[in-house]
Amino acid sequence: MRKPGILTYLVGNAPVFLAVSFLCLWAGYHALTVSGGWTVAALTLPLGAWVAGKHDTLIRYRAWKREWGELGDEAPRQAAALPKPPMWLRRIVGSILVVLMVAYLVAHRHEPGAAAALGFGVVGSAVFCLVAFLRRLGRGSAKRRVARARMVAICVRRPVMPVPDLATAYRSLPEHCQRLLRAPQAHNR
Repeated sequence: MRKPGILTYLVGNAPVFLAVSFLCLWAGYHALTVSGGWTVAALTLPLGAWVAGKHDTLIRYRAWKREWGELGDEAPRQAAALPKPPMWLRRIVGSILVVLMVAYLVAHRHEPGAAAALGFGVVGSAVFCLVAFLRRLGRGSAKRRVARARMVAICVRRPVMPVPDLATAYRSLPEHCQRLLRAPQAHNR
């Protein structure tokens, strides 16, 4: 398992995780008790999800490293990631959430900040869709993706020294080798 980066160590440690967790709880309370408080929750919850992901990565790395230290010469097993739900289910849930958010904002459009939140939601969704489309275009063909995913790649495309073809190589063998090659293979029968 690869060692996490410095950002994961800074953001994923326990004090930062606890502080952001309390911030998310406060934002949820603020959204329920204060008019227009949902904007704070809408900005805080993605931050909390990001910090929770970094915290989880750091915990899995530390558990892997602890297991590595307890073993002898054999390598530890990789920590299995939680399986993702199928893409169709994620799309349905995402679509329902977007429709509910838009319906709520349209119903409360006269409240201050609702129009701005709706605008930010539309612009954010458009940027998200554009980035996803550009990433899909940047992957290239399936052949290139398979070539990039291989563990072993061909590094030398052509020989460094000139190499004769097979017929020339056979002709350049000494006479006793050529006789051996032309002789019937009695020992293989």
